[in-house]
Order: sequence, then C-alpha cells, then structure tokens
Amino acid sequence: MRRTCCIGGLIGVLAMATPPGARAADGMRPGLWEQRIVKVEVDGNRKSQFSEALAAGQRQTREMLASAAQNDPHYSAQGNPRECISAAMAADFNPDSPAEPGCDSKTVRRDAHHLVTQKVCNSEGTRSTATIDVVLASELIRINSDTSLTLPNGEAHAIHSEMENRFVKADCGALQPDMPAPGAAAAPAR
Repeated sequence: MRRTCCIGGLIGVLAMATPPGARAADGMRPGLWEQRIVKVEVDGNRKSQFSEALAAGQRQTREMLASAAQNDPHYSAQGNPRECISAAMAADFNPDSPAEPGCDSKTVRRDAHHLVTQKVCNSEGTRSTATIDVVLASELIRINSDTSLTLPNGEAHAIHSEMENRFVKADCGALQPDMPAPGAAAAPAR
C-alpha cells in the first residue's frame, strides 16, 4: 500500500502550500522530501468518543506505515511519507489547491513565503471550516490547520494540526517523481 492512505501525498500538500515566487530558486528544492505530523489536537485534547475514534485511526495508520517503512522507499524508517520532487516539479508548482466538490476556498493572505487560506466544505450533512497557514522557509514547509467540524447530528468539534515537510537530500535514491513534469509528453505506447 502506498502513502496515499495517509494524508493525501506530499506532492499535493506541497503544491497547495507553495506561495507564488517560492519556486526552486528561492524556496522548494528538488530532491527527497519527507512529511511529518507534528501535532493533532481534537477538542483541546478532551476525551470523547470522537477524539478516541480519531486517535485509534491515527494509531492504526502509524502502525501500518511503520510496517510498510521496512520495505518501501516511500517511507522513512519512522514511517513518514517521502516523495521525490524533480526540478521541473519544484519550479512549476501551482500555489492554488484544486477545487473540491462541496468546498469553497479563498485566500486570506499571500506573500512570497506565507499563505493563509480558508476552506469551507459541506458534504452529506457534515460542515467544516478550515484555516490553513503555510510558511515556506528554505528547506522546510510548515502547515498549521485549525478546523471546526459540525457532524450531521449537530455534534461540533475543533481540530488543530501541525505538519512539516522537510527537504531531506538532493538524491532521491530508489524513488522517482510520481508524476511527469508539467508539459512533458507521455511515453509512447508499445
């Protein structure tokens, strides 16, 4: 199983997170990048059925990643997802996250190395409002997210998460970029 089981792939997060002007020359470096969840706090860490279910899911994901890490170059020894970013991918990132059905996004603040967005989603009776704060500094991208979530039964929750994407090294080793460089022609069929 690949890292898509987790948060959705480092490249998607980096693509969404890279502010304009923060390209390979002054921000994101091509090479091996690693994603690490620093903190997830649900309802101020108060015990509830919801927070315990979320924590159990996180434990299960960490255990699965730790076992996958032993034989898969897509993970560090600690089970953190890794991705190879080519020079073309680093240079051509689009800073805007793709549209999602049932979600509206708006940019709150954007400058060379800082992006704050707000995303409001409605899906099957669940409503969420997330404020996502992204800071790019040399070989590190920090993402803090505060989400208010209202479930169909009216139950409300607050989720705070902190994540880091770090440049590891220029050599990706056994990993290859997951997607072709923008504008690259597809390989001919045989």
